[in-house]
Amino acid sequence: MKINTKNIVTLRLKPRPWPGPLAQDSAPRADWKVSRACPWGSTAYPGLLVGLIFIALFGIGVSHAAGPAELTRTNTGGGVTVKVTYLNPQETAADARFDIALDTHSVNLDAYDLKALSLLRDEAGKDYQPTHVENKGSGHHRQVTLVFPKPSAEAKKLELVIKDIAGVKERVFRWDF
Repeated sequence: MKINTKNIVTLRLKPRPWPGPLAQDSAPRADWKVSRACPWGSTAYPGLLVGLIFIALFGIGVSHAAGPAELTRTNTGGGVTVKVTYLNPQETAADARFDIALDTHSVNLDAYDLKALSLLRDEAGKDYQPTHVENKGSGHHRQVTLVFPKPSAEAKKLELVIKDIAGVKERVFRWDF
């Protein structure tokens, strides 16, 4: 076995006399060889600090693609999980957009036309029909974006209603503003 003496630090303990009459010159001496914890010196601390600052500022593995959690609603029934995210509630755009993820392992989701089965309802009871649908995926995992006319600016509550999917008569997703 070859020992790299470059990375070894020698620790020598020398006796210190006790203050007072108990001081002895024959105290045991120790010679230990301890390898350095950080072979490149103390440069690990600034590197670690820079890394932590980078993580704090930019995050690692954080994904906001689906939207904030407080804007996402989930409903499970009939073997199908429907997850709806309101994409633009604060925007002054001319439309209201909802991202809908349908997941199952038992139902073919291609048979459902979400444009025909969905409506948006405000607190006054006014219904809005979807004006546009964007489909992604097929079979057991579908991703759909439904676009509705923008509801009244005075609306404090909205409901997205999806009817007749996998034997569930009506799934209601609510948002209070």
